[in-house]
Amino acid sequence: MDLKYLDNIKINFVVGTGRSGTTLLVALLQNFPNCISTPEIHHFIYFYKKYKHLDKVSTELIDDYKAYLTEFFKYKKNPLIGPLNLELIDSLKIGQAINYSQFTKLIYLSLYGNKGFSNDVGLIVDKNPYYTYHIDKIKSVFPDAKILALIRDYRAYALSNIQSQKPWIPIKSPFYYATVWNLFLRKIDLAKHKYGASIMVVKYEDIALNKEVVVKNIIDFFGLPYSESIFDFHISMKQKIKELNSSPNTDRMIKKITDLSTPINTDRVMAWKKSLPLSDMKKIEFVSSKIGISHGYVPKNRLSIKEKIIYYMQQFPFKLRVKIFELLNSPKIYFYLMYRNRLKSVEAELKGIN
Repeated sequence: MDLKYLDNIKINFVVGTGRSGTTLLVALLQNFPNCISTPEIHHFIYFYKKYKHLDKVSTELIDDYKAYLTEFFKYKKNPLIGPLNLELIDSLKIGQAINYSQFTKLIYLSLYGNKGFSNDVGLIVDKNPYYTYHIDKIKSVFPDAKILALIRDYRAYALSNIQSQKPWIPIKSPFYYATVWNLFLRKIDLAKHKYGASIMVVKYEDIALNKEVVVKNIIDFFGLPYSESIFDFHISMKQKIKELNSSPNTDRMIKKITDLSTPINTDRVMAWKKSLPLSDMKKIEFVSSKIGISHGYVPKNRLSIKEKIIYYMQQFPFKLRVKIFELLNSPKIYFYLMYRNRLKSVEAELKGIN
């Protein structure tokens, strides 16, 4: 296999706070026939340390990736990707010259069945909120990559996570999610300062309230041709729903796909104003208002000295937790927590049903 064609395929990334329209954007980008848009497979950063200086194909390389992809598709069922096509990997020859950029792109192509063999694919977009912590690594391997960072009002972000249907995420504290939001925004601000025009920061609220203009700017940023038909992504999503078999895992996916199967709407943009308890709103604003103001998110409440003292003490355990995560952040630990714990939750639900 001649791997030079991989050098002609551009790669961009979507990062951000999560629960800020990243999955919606992936579904929208899937409408482009020459674009592969991948939802949260972490192979690039998972093997970065081991293979960033890759120069040739080895048996260990192939075995590592086959094992990873098998695990990924076992623990994360997602109708937006697949079927897995290992023929692209099997076509490599031991000792063949290859670099980490080329091999990473090859794995992305392997996620999309026959589409991965198409010579028409000119752009890969990897959507990964987790990669917000690893933008420097992205740039070291893909210096020309453009990175879109999606953000959302810190109160809406916290509310969405607190109301999350995911049973494997037990934390419901507004302090925790506000602190995580701060971490995301700090990483995004640093990357924007360092990499300038190759980083584009977009608010979820702007997409929902002015979708044609904002999405067109995103499409132009990625170098794709704009067409109003891209907003018909919800039609294909309805077909994806029909293809899913019912189970606790796919029932949650059906909910997500159902949310995507309707046109972009503004229902959730300001839901936090009505749905977020005042006490929680004050706690979130105490933690995130300073960074929020710099991005145009204005706090609604004034806090007394007593409230500030109480909130400072209550926030500390969660601030420490997030700081430890930041210091010890490991892609392998992240993979374990996100997929193995998720599978345990699903297996427990299945036992309960039976």
